[in-house]
Amino acid sequence: MLQRKQVQSIFGGITLFWNRSFHGSWHVLLHQSYTHCVHRQALFVTVGWVLGYYCTKFENYVYAKLDRDMNEYVQIHPELFPQKEKKTFAEIVEPFHPIR
Repeated sequence: MLQRKQVQSIFGGITLFWNRSFHGSWHVLLHQSYTHCVHRQALFVTVGWVLGYYCTKFENYVYAKLDRDMNEYVQIHPELFPQKEKKTFAEIVEPFHPIR
C-alpha cells in the first residue's frame, strides 16, 4: 500500500494528498472551512459590480459633458471649422488595375 503525505491546506477545506509517485489527488473535506468564504465572495462580486456600474456611469457623464462643450464651441465658432467637401469612395481609392 502506498503511503500518503497530507499537505497543509491553502484553500480552506480543500486538501491535497501526495503519494510516493507524486500523483496528486484532490479531496474536498466537507466541513465549515470549505463553505465559510462563500458569503465573502458574493459580497466582493456585488461590491465590484456596483463600483463598476457607477464608475461607468460617471465616465459616460464626463464624456457627454466634454462632447456637449465641444459641439457648443464648434457651433459658436463655425469659421474655425469649415465644412469639408464630401468625396465618393471611388475618389478616395486608387484605380484598380489587375495584374494577370
